[in-house]
Amino acid sequence: MIKESNRDTIVAISTPPGEGGIGVVRLSGREAISVADKIFIAKNGGKIKDQKSFTVRYGRVVSFHEPSRMIDEALLLVMRAPKSYTCEDMVEISVHGGAGVLEAVVESAVRAGARMAGAGEFTKRAFLNGRLDLLQAEAVLDLIQAKTELTRRSAASQLEGALTAKVRAVQGQLVEILSHLEAAIDFPEEGIQPEPLSAVQNRLREISEELKELLAASQTGILAKRGLKVVIAGRPNVGKSSLMNGLTHSPRVIVTPYPGTTRDVVEETIQLRGFPVHLSDTAGIQDTDHPIEKEGIERSKKALEQADLVLFVLDGSRPLSTEDRALFEILPEKTKRIFVINKSDLVKKINEVDLKTLFPNMSVVETSCVREKGLESLEEEIFRSITGGVQLTGEQIMISSLRQKDLLEKTLESVNGAREACQSGLSAEFCAADIRAALENLGGLVGDVAADDVLEVLFSRFCIGK
Repeated sequence: MIKESNRDTIVAISTPPGEGGIGVVRLSGREAISVADKIFIAKNGGKIKDQKSFTVRYGRVVSFHEPSRMIDEALLLVMRAPKSYTCEDMVEISVHGGAGVLEAVVESAVRAGARMAGAGEFTKRAFLNGRLDLLQAEAVLDLIQAKTELTRRSAASQLEGALTAKVRAVQGQLVEILSHLEAAIDFPEEGIQPEPLSAVQNRLREISEELKELLAASQTGILAKRGLKVVIAGRPNVGKSSLMNGLTHSPRVIVTPYPGTTRDVVEETIQLRGFPVHLSDTAGIQDTDHPIEKEGIERSKKALEQADLVLFVLDGSRPLSTEDRALFEILPEKTKRIFVINKSDLVKKINEVDLKTLFPNMSVVETSCVREKGLESLEEEIFRSITGGVQLTGEQIMISSLRQKDLLEKTLESVNGAREACQSGLSAEFCAADIRAALENLGGLVGDVAADDVLEVLFSRFCIGK
């Protein structure tokens, strides 16, 4: 059902800025067709109000105040409510893709009675009018911003409703449990026998496992969306820049035999099995009085604080030094790390057994950037650190935002609270209260219950025109 607050008609450019063969101006609202009739003259002389839905008409867009002045030739597509993206009457006008042309079309539409759309307002209307739920609306943004095939497929799956279906199934199970509990609580005189708490506890345990499964993939899903931040660190002249060039398959960083060549953090983004990886090559960390080198080292330390994964590079042709150990100690404790023993083409002097004894939980990979050996093994280890070795296809249901993760974690907490109430033998009221809290969080997840400020933040991340 169309909300009264959305009765006005909005207009925006829906194609990216810059020059292009075609640009699209989109209108939505109850006056969309009327506005279009005021600024579009069909070649055959017909009116837009008489045009059938999902048909295209050729003509020209004109200035609202000067109908004799043509802005551009155009194709006009009509989509009548409720069978449109917003569930409202929509019109899309395709013209040549120059910024001047598109802005002139929008200006003419505004003068004819439309107003400029806000960020994400078309998708917000699709949500408010029941065309999409909140998870699907977020998937639209993810689809627009997808930079790899993996993230595209994951967003497309969520847009089709894969995550929604999972959430709705959990909602249904919780509602069923709650209805039995509340019937017994509210109508004891009717002799309704509540489901035994042991049986409720078992059902809640199954729901808890389903939620844990969804949350287990949340870190991977969020990383797939924003990309993994990988920092290459180590002492000067251990081969960090050579490793950066090897992973990017390009001479991205200057490489010399002289220590301290890299003075700043150098960044590059690559795709690793469809996963976006943001690589940062850092200045070698050591004690120095040189002001420029000191600044580079400070920037290296800041990059390490923001890293998801650190590739700690060691020179395999030298024994492990006290400087290596000291540098390792400054790495953030919670950051994942991989030892990269570089220069494996030279005589090996580093003791790998001692290394694994000192740091038993660290993965170790040997590389030779000169001979381009070990890079595939390193890529495999990086990918394993992201996914735990699970093969990603994009078909898995993956949580893609912190909002989704937070609400699922709160839902799981409430479900586990209900389980504990059952296990402790507390009255059904305690169990029911936790289940209501779980349902409220799931409602917020799909948008059944959504505060205006949440919607404002979410849709403000969209581009104008979507």
